[in-house]
Amino acid sequence: MKMENEAAMEQEAKRSAHNPYLPPDSYIPDGEPHIFDGRLYVFGSQDREGGDGFCLLDYEAWSAPLDDLSSWTNHGTIYEKGQDPDNLTGNYRLYAPDVVRGNDGRYYLYHCMELLPHISVAVCDTPGGQYEYLGKVRYGDGRTMQDNMPFDPAVINDEGRIFLYYGFVPPFPVHGKFQECDGCSVIELYDDMLTAKAPPAYVLPREEMTAGTGFEGYGYFEAPSIRRFGDTYYLVYCPVSAHELCYATSSSPVGDFTFGGALISNGNLGFEGQENATWPTANNHGGLVQVNEDYYIFYHRHTHGTMFSRQGCAERVIMLPDGTFAQAEMTSQGMNGAPLPAVGRYPASMACVLYRGEAAEPLVFGKISDAPAVDSENGAQFVARVTDGTVIGYKYFAFEGKTRLSVSYRGKSQGTLYISDEVNGEPMDAVFISPTEQWAKAVFCFEKVGESALYLRYSGENSAELLALEFE
Repeated sequence: MKMENEAAMEQEAKRSAHNPYLPPDSYIPDGEPHIFDGRLYVFGSQDREGGDGFCLLDYEAWSAPLDDLSSWTNHGTIYEKGQDPDNLTGNYRLYAPDVVRGNDGRYYLYHCMELLPHISVAVCDTPGGQYEYLGKVRYGDGRTMQDNMPFDPAVINDEGRIFLYYGFVPPFPVHGKFQECDGCSVIELYDDMLTAKAPPAYVLPREEMTAGTGFEGYGYFEAPSIRRFGDTYYLVYCPVSAHELCYATSSSPVGDFTFGGALISNGNLGFEGQENATWPTANNHGGLVQVNEDYYIFYHRHTHGTMFSRQGCAERVIMLPDGTFAQAEMTSQGMNGAPLPAVGRYPASMACVLYRGEAAEPLVFGKISDAPAVDSENGAQFVARVTDGTVIGYKYFAFEGKTRLSVSYRGKSQGTLYISDEVNGEPMDAVFISPTEQWAKAVFCFEKVGESALYLRYSGENSAELLALEFE
């Protein structure tokens, strides 16, 4: 009977659409969500677990039924690096893509290969099938379109008109030039999905050109994503801060766009005035989608103490009556739609708060941080480098009274784990943990009713790793 109850509790936890929303050994950043054929598809680049660079693997597609955003299907590899004639050896990595349905009913995959100065297109009869190379975005005379730093394509089929958005404003020279792009550009394509009708026009300014525009402090950096809700176009992008996704709105796909605000920060900065990062920050990329009556913002978080092992997350975001969006909070519950039931087993790695001391430090390109981080071993994730002053937080759980919680840990730690419902709140319980090479359990008992965050704080010597939370 005990084994059956434990299995039931674990299954209940598995039904929750918590973050990250894909399996723990999946690293799909730059997620672009689209509804095709009655399912929610996500297309993104693919990092390698513990990798030493961005986008080291081929493209995969994932999808879920609209009535169960916890049940994701992996459609496998849909496009390989070596399929592009300019990349037969596979030396160039596939950066963030987007997919759109053409007027012929087929699906078109727009992508870039590292910093090559063009946008490539592949095509498939189904959204999650095997895409075949089609060609490069070009002008009518056959010239490859190379203007305004082709990078991070985003596409929309707007009642039969195809618009392509793109652009990159790097803080370093590319193609022998420094910041040759003045912001985010848009071009309209013919029905062949390759040929531009006219040269590109800028629709979002880079930071140096924001004076008097309303975009001051939020100039365009990269990662556009375009959606239309009602009669309004929402252009999501990553600003110069890099950790945020912001948006701009317009009544026209080609401008004039007005700054709308921040949608999400992968350090939770700015949410309700938050000034200290609660997760290690770095670049961000994602998009908006409406599923039934709800809106979600897709983004990614960073793991392994580097910029290079990113995982997809998503949050419900509220559209206000005037059509604007309020900034979403980075949570563990994600698309679940409600606090997670305090029943069953959850991975410790679904934490949405992780830092040591007063705040999480930003990640540095090419370096591995010694700060607390989500790490992995043989595909299993855990929270690593939990040292003195580390805070691990989960938002949110639904409690129903007396609670017994086991936290699986291992390591050379010798100190105390405290548990509380506020980040600096009085402990509800405390457990001394001692060195162990095998996974052991720290058992907390407390009473809590209703929706609440849950925080663990370690005080002591050496470091620990946390594998799972199990409510009994």
